[in-house]
Amino acid sequence: LLTSTMAASLLSVASVQAQETDTTWTARTVSEVKADLVKQDNKSSYTVKYGDTLSVISEAMSIDMNVLAKINNIADINLIYPETTLT
Repeated sequence: LLTSTMAASLLSVASVQAQETDTTWTARTVSEVKADLVKQDNKSSYTVKYGDTLSVISEAMSIDMNVLAKINNIADINLIYPETTLT
C-alpha cells in the first residue's frame, strides 16, 4: 500500500509540473502580431492574445504605444488582457 501511494504521489507531482510548463509565458513577436492584424476600410484592429505586449502590438500597428493606449482607454500600459480588441 505504501509503495502504490508513493507511486501515485510521484505521478501527481509530474502531472502538476507538466501543467506549469505548459503555461510558461512567452512574448509573441512583431511578425506574429502582424500576421493576426485585421485590416478593413484602411483601419487596423487586433485582438490581444496570451503572450502579447502593448509595445509589440504598437510596433506591429506602426503607432506609438502611448497613443495606442490612449485610443483604447488603457490606463496601465503594462497590463492588457487576452481577447481585448484594440483599434
